[in-house]
Amino acid sequence: MVGRARRRLYFWLAGCFTISLVCLVLLRSPPQPPSHSDPKLANRLSDVRKKENLNRYTQQELYAIADREDLSEKLAAGVQINNLVRGVKRLSLYISSQLPVLHDYVAGAEPQQRLAWRIPDLLQHIDVQQSSLLDRLESLKHLESHKALRGELQKLSNSVQDRISKLQNPANCTTARKLKCDIHKRCGFGCQFHHVVYCLMASYSTQRTLILDSSSWAYDRANGWDGLLMPVSGSCSLDDAHDTTPWNESTIFLENRTVHLPYIDDLSTQPAFLPLHVPKEIHSQIRRVHDFPSVWWVGQFAKYLFRFQKEMGEQVKKAETEISFTSNVVGIHIRRTDKLITEASFHALDEYMAEVEKHYRHFPNTTELRNIYLATDDVEVLNEARKRYKQYDIIGSGEIARSADVANRYSSSSLAGLLQDIYFLSRCDFLVCTLTSHVCRLAYELMNAYPEDASDKIHSIDAPYYFGGGVKEQYIAVHAHKASWKDQIDLNVNDIVEVLIDYRNGYYLGFNKNTSKKGSFPSYKIERV
Repeated sequence: MVGRARRRLYFWLAGCFTISLVCLVLLRSPPQPPSHSDPKLANRLSDVRKKENLNRYTQQELYAIADREDLSEKLAAGVQINNLVRGVKRLSLYISSQLPVLHDYVAGAEPQQRLAWRIPDLLQHIDVQQSSLLDRLESLKHLESHKALRGELQKLSNSVQDRISKLQNPANCTTARKLKCDIHKRCGFGCQFHHVVYCLMASYSTQRTLILDSSSWAYDRANGWDGLLMPVSGSCSLDDAHDTTPWNESTIFLENRTVHLPYIDDLSTQPAFLPLHVPKEIHSQIRRVHDFPSVWWVGQFAKYLFRFQKEMGEQVKKAETEISFTSNVVGIHIRRTDKLITEASFHALDEYMAEVEKHYRHFPNTTELRNIYLATDDVEVLNEARKRYKQYDIIGSGEIARSADVANRYSSSSLAGLLQDIYFLSRCDFLVCTLTSHVCRLAYELMNAYPEDASDKIHSIDAPYYFGGGVKEQYIAVHAHKASWKDQIDLNVNDIVEVLIDYRNGYYLGFNKNTSKKGSFPSYKIERV
């Protein structure tokens, strides 16, 4: 029986490998959209003309109508392909984590009767995941290329950036409704930057111009926020923040008043704009082109704030040229020094590099040098990486690492180095870091603010993505699950779930809000709401 089960397992693994190859073919050679000279398109235009009674339209206008239909198909195809890739990755994680366990059973580490139970259970999970992937592959036969996703994401981002810019630059600041925000928080740069992100999201939701008070900011005391970053408003300053009233649910509607926003931790209620909430009117637009609307939405506000002054921008461009920062780069952020004392657990360099190795296994035939951008506040981490991992080109600055030391980090030059690190981390093809770090989360948010869905281009060593003080991301169960181990929980279709830990082995630790139970379950059985 065991022999037959093992042969069956190998058969399924071969099938999974075949699916992966098909996915690669689809991604490398997407179907080309028909040209306007295509006879099929001509027939389609004729059908559109008859169906919609559009005889009064010109041929050019009819082409525009057909193009809009083509765009919808392309966007749907892009989403399907992205979901398919994620499914393949989840299946790969599940198999790679379970086979070593199976090996231990076969080697006699567990009783034979448990082996007889373990293999069918493993096969059942693989079978469900494979069926789901095959269904998605089948749907791709009727859809076109997903190239339009980038264009649609860019349009959506441009629209949001334009709205923020108009709100932040009123024609008459005296009569504009304003929101005042202080950045005197006793925490690091990433934490304070996220505080300003929260402030800008509040101003957008309440349609008030954000005025930032950085007069007592710990970083770059001589110049404040505007020393290296662009002002949050080009037409309003701190001098315009007069007649201030404290924040509450009623004061936000007052005209000609400046409302003072408290820290996110001091809010007595949870307002609708609190991240990770996304406004209903735009959530559906984001969801059709991006798998993680919440991080995309936060990323848009981070993108607006993360604009460099001319001198800072020139510094980054110069560094980009000097280090030949191109493609195929994995970004690593490793925080040491005081972070280990106050907030984070220690994670060895090997833990990060193991994930880098996994990432590069997806590119076995690449002739490019494997590049790593390593950002850290400990120069010894850089030295260790270059000594032990010589097969990689380790890009990183010892000078920036030394300036990030506790004694120097509040200087203008140290802040410039940190901004440079965050910029390059956000431009990497893949990130390995700890999402308990504000810097890691900021780089991930900015990565997703670019016109590409980068929601799965990260591995967190310690925690899933979250926004400090905000609401948790909601997931929905798309497959039922019956707990087979004592540490697992049941899932029913449509149960709402919060993810607590991504074990990166095909399983999540989560909380089922419908049953109030906490436990693990296969990751492929839930999707973001």
